[in-house]
Amino acid sequence: AMKDVTLQSNSPSQSLFKSQSTFNPTTHQIPRYTVGGQQVEVKPSLKKSPENILKEPIRLPEWWNPVDINESTLKTRTKILQKYKETNVADPSYDLDGDGMVSAREYFLAKRFDMDQDGKLNAEEKQKAVHALKEVYEDLFYWNLERGGAHRGKRLIQMRGKIIEAEDFGPIQDTYPTHPLTKKKALVSSLPELKLKRKMDNIADLTKKKEEWDKANPATMPIPFARSEFLINNPLHTTKAQIKEEKRAKAREFNGISPQATDNKDSLKPLTLNYIPDPQVKTRSELLKSIKSKKMTDLSQFGDAKHMHYMDRLQKREDGWHRLNHLPEDGLTYKQIVEKRKREMVDHNMKTFANVVVGVHGQELPKFSEDDHKLTYWKLRDEFYNPCPSNTSRLEYKQQCKYWAKPDEIRLADVKEMLPVGEPVSTT
Repeated sequence: AMKDVTLQSNSPSQSLFKSQSTFNPTTHQIPRYTVGGQQVEVKPSLKKSPENILKEPIRLPEWWNPVDINESTLKTRTKILQKYKETNVADPSYDLDGDGMVSAREYFLAKRFDMDQDGKLNAEEKQKAVHALKEVYEDLFYWNLERGGAHRGKRLIQMRGKIIEAEDFGPIQDTYPTHPLTKKKALVSSLPELKLKRKMDNIADLTKKKEEWDKANPATMPIPFARSEFLINNPLHTTKAQIKEEKRAKAREFNGISPQATDNKDSLKPLTLNYIPDPQVKTRSELLKSIKSKKMTDLSQFGDAKHMHYMDRLQKREDGWHRLNHLPEDGLTYKQIVEKRKREMVDHNMKTFANVVVGVHGQELPKFSEDDHKLTYWKLRDEFYNPCPSNTSRLEYKQQCKYWAKPDEIRLADVKEMLPVGEPVSTT
């Protein structure tokens, strides 16, 4: 019976319902209450053990329970907090840079080298810590992540086991396998190159099809060679160059020159760089002068008799220009020429338009050209000119018209004085 009671008391379903006299700290649960103050019953879970973390012994650091703490002296909360604050002060051995102060970063780094967890670094641990700092051990960590505002650091996230800093997602590509198409070399590297390649491929394809079509369906049929009746088997000249060369040789013979052109250079003496003490021509000026005299001699003997020196030809051309553009009288300046033309124009206008001839109507009569053959310009057209007209004047023509006034009134109209309408006429 006792064994059954013990098993029943140790079962998970009955562990939370023990009496208050038998308190088990390993299975104790924190009581929960509703808003109205009623306690909520905690039902045991069948998947989880009802025991809390106190089921196993917890190893506490030695510096949490210092030996020198006297429980009799810590009677108030203030003294306990003060004692805890004193125990949290970093040991001077944590000063890794030797500035006399232990910063938060030094405390973090020194803690990682405190192997025995005694709150201080011995000589061997500090030597390892200083050596690691020289080997840039500090760069393995990210700092100042707790800052905010304008001094906060850049965004830092972890994705696929890689640390992404400042939106640099480059390290993530190492987590993906290499795509098989990346090992192939691309035919083009841009959209314009792709369009150009497609265009050229289409042109090549169409050209190939066009050649195949032309080969299968020729536009023209080959015509066999028809031998001309004027074709000579062995002609004297096979090219136009031979004909030109023959004509050139005949022209040279006709003018007394050798058929083949010869070089004036002295080809008998070989070219050499040796020093000649007494050369035939000592200077370049003498050489040019001798060549010029030799050419003039050949020209006078075999050349055309009408040849003229270029200086004489230039002088002759200038003399002809002067004869055509200069009058025998003394040359006039531009101002004198303008004044002369102005004077001639004024004389012509005075002679032509000064004497005004007034007709019977009191108006100037038209003037005609001074030439006799231009005075009677109306006689130049035979179809309009009649030497013996029926009416010799315009007045006679009007007299014959029925709708005109009497002939006497028409004759008097040219000489009768016409008074304005409404003006009184004096009879005295």
